[in-house]
Amino acid sequence: MSLTPRDRERLASLDTFTGRVRRAHGLVEQFASSPREAEQLGSSLRRSFSHMKMLGTTNGFDRLSQICGGLEMTARRGMSHLPKASALREGVGNLTRQVDLERRAIMTASTREARQPD
Repeated sequence: MSLTPRDRERLASLDTFTGRVRRAHGLVEQFASSPREAEQLGSSLRRSFSHMKMLGTTNGFDRLSQICGGLEMTARRGMSHLPKASALREGVGNLTRQVDLERRAIMTASTREARQPD
């Protein structure tokens, strides 16, 4: 299977995005396990989700940027610690699934284009 240069670029962007999602996941787990440091970790989470939102928007991954925007608002919201941690964990899980779906969509489109006769 051969990928177009645009597909390779989009996959590279998703790889970068995946690294940022892993970092955000680590921050969410730290946030969930240490309520005393919630304020400091909350600002790091907001910043991380904001950067991922911009990365998703600039690379054409609108659904990813929407999820990151929702997570940024959740991190900003004033609610008790456990529900916020649960919502952030669920959101990062959704984000991971959406990255996988985007990757599959790129690969499927590339395979479909390769099969079409000229």
